[in-house]
Amino acid sequence: MGKLLDEMGKLSDNEVQFYAGCVILALTHLHSLQIAYRDLKPENVLLTAAGWPVLTDFGLVAFLDDGPATSMVGTPEFMPPEIVAGASHGTDADWWSLGVMLCEMLTLATPFRVPGSGSNYEKTYANIVRGTFTREFEHKSFRLMQHNTAAMIRGLLKVDPQERLGGSRRGTESIRVHAFFWGLSWETLEARELQPPHQGWCSKHGEDIEDQFRLGGAEVPTVGEAETTGGAAAEDAAAAALDKMFDFSEW
Repeated sequence: MGKLLDEMGKLSDNEVQFYAGCVILALTHLHSLQIAYRDLKPENVLLTAAGWPVLTDFGLVAFLDDGPATSMVGTPEFMPPEIVAGASHGTDADWWSLGVMLCEMLTLATPFRVPGSGSNYEKTYANIVRGTFTREFEHKSFRLMQHNTAAMIRGLLKVDPQERLGGSRRGTESIRVHAFFWGLSWETLEARELQPPHQGWCSKHGEDIEDQFRLGGAEVPTVGEAETTGGAAAEDAAAAALDKMFDFSEW
């Protein structure tokens, strides 16, 4: 997603509606398993060759079966107030990060990072815990948004997790029925019957990546080949990769 924004620029409300809808479905599933993702940003949303978004990089997830998380993790400008403050947190944190990601997709800017601050995030953190947009974002981006879009972002960027759209108190349904998503059929989206935006761009970049693998001497099997040849070995390799991904014993 990050590369798409770099090359295509700002996305339309309809395009963001599609991508956000897919991410919401993915987060809802993770949350149902008592998993908080905690690092949502465009760079962690990959696009398949067919244009469908996929969450990746689960290195910062928190398993909440034994209670809320307390560690301060994430990408600074996407972190919610409760994580910045070092407070206990759960799945509500992901909805804040979604709000920041929507801002970047719509405007190519995030609302709390102070321009020119480099790697000094003190002012950014201060804006986050107060829920205060930078003056530049407020005047050049937020005030120009459509009413329903601005209301959606404000609802996701509530400092109090209990008041946040999608949060544990209000539930995911508070997002699905929001006016920003009017016109989107959630049932059709879940059935993958919609046509993703930028399919041509995604297809071309998918082919370019395959070419790079082949130039490096690696084979890129198709889905059909993976299912019909070495299926058991592929499953074992995938299981081993997942075990390694979620092995936090050395943390």
